[in-house]
Amino acid sequence: MKKLFTLLLSSLFVFEISAQSSADAAVQINATVQTSTPQITLNWVGNASTTSYQVFRKLKTATSWGTALATLTGTINQYVDNTVTVGTNYEYRIIRSGSGYTGYGYINSGINVPATDFRGKLILLVDSTFITSLNVELKRLQEDLEGDGWSVMRHNVLRTATPQHVRSFVQADYALDPANTKAVFIVGHVPVPYSGNINPDGHPDHLGAWPTDTYYADVNGVWTDVSVTSTTASPARTQNNPGDGKFDQSVIPSDLELQVGRADFANLTTFTLTETQLLKNYLDKDHDYRKKVFTVVKRAVIDDNFGYFGGEAFAASGYKNVACMVPT
Repeated sequence: MKKLFTLLLSSLFVFEISAQSSADAAVQINATVQTSTPQITLNWVGNASTTSYQVFRKLKTATSWGTALATLTGTINQYVDNTVTVGTNYEYRIIRSGSGYTGYGYINSGINVPATDFRGKLILLVDSTFITSLNVELKRLQEDLEGDGWSVMRHNVLRTATPQHVRSFVQADYALDPANTKAVFIVGHVPVPYSGNINPDGHPDHLGAWPTDTYYADVNGVWTDVSVTSTTASPARTQNNPGDGKFDQSVIPSDLELQVGRADFANLTTFTLTETQLLKNYLDKDHDYRKKVFTVVKRAVIDDNFGYFGGEAFAASGYKNVACMVPT
């Protein structure tokens, strides 16, 4: 029995030291710059099971990474790029290779890069419920966006409209200037598109249509509502039937032309504040942050509950992003 117990402990120990974690699937990078002799130094968190790293660089506007700048052994945790130009924005990618896994990390860096004066055109979709009660805050938001380099095209939208009707505003604005139209910002409970027959979390009662604002970011993709019949989902809002206004596509049908984001506080019944007050508080805080009315403490929490999870490593994106944004 003693020998069997020792064998079991040994097996558990070997499994523990060889098991991958979410952090293995991420390369946690930070960057420092030097101006006298222009160079960008990348440092990253090491990992004992890493066999090699590949370092890539591209211009921020480039669409492919090309060949690696360098291939390093797994014991090296730094790369100095002395082929940089002052005033140029660079994106770096580092690929970590280990026994049974691959990790990725990304960072944007440059030396004395000029401020961006023009970011492009932004389509601002505003829930018309708030055009009177939050008139001051919405005008201020538009001014803040313009001050940040955006040319704003605003549409007030009824929350009872169809997603197709709302998308027609986006498509029309984009058609006028596709080269410069870059983003959609949704404020309030503008109609929420639902699509697909999916349950990414694996729960059978979640199989159905789910919210996707990518519908508004895809100006030329074909979205249909003719084929999916899915009636077992809970909650009922995710059930999907032909002709019910929820789309069939479980995968975005074409490349997205636009960025998209939403600030929506509808149906948050846990809070005692009204939807209007919640949105006002958000817009106030957004403005104060942009104007540096308060100083943000740079810190983050990564809530990693699933670990490596067969390679899905859900928290890996947290490790990648936090390393770039929060001092270590």
